[in-house]
Amino acid sequence: MQIVMEGRNFVIALNLDRSNIDKVEEKLNDFFVSNGYKPIGYADKGLIFQKGNRIFTYAGLTNWNYVFRIVNVDIVNEKREILLTYYFSWWTNIGILVRAAIPEVKELQIYLGANSLKVIKFR
Repeated sequence: MQIVMEGRNFVIALNLDRSNIDKVEEKLNDFFVSNGYKPIGYADKGLIFQKGNRIFTYAGLTNWNYVFRIVNVDIVNEKREILLTYYFSWWTNIGILVRAAIPEVKELQIYLGANSLKVIKFR
């Protein structure tokens, strides 16, 4: 299952060292659920979460906690890489979505013990 929203999206890669691969799916689930995300399914290589409120998003609220988004989390074991694909509606009224997401992604990087964080796609 792959969920894709039409609109804005970006992909962030987190690279893990070999010792951090154990139970990564469980750690990802715990992290996103504890940050208010709702698990909505499984992707081919990972998990899918959603957070926010569609009505608040369409009303123009720009608070990161209320903006509706879906996150596909792909676990690429052979590369020891986690790909986070954030999807937003075109109605999203945040000028710089990546900047709004970075504190959350940095927290995930620390939680997983990832070596690096890199934005690899922004649209």
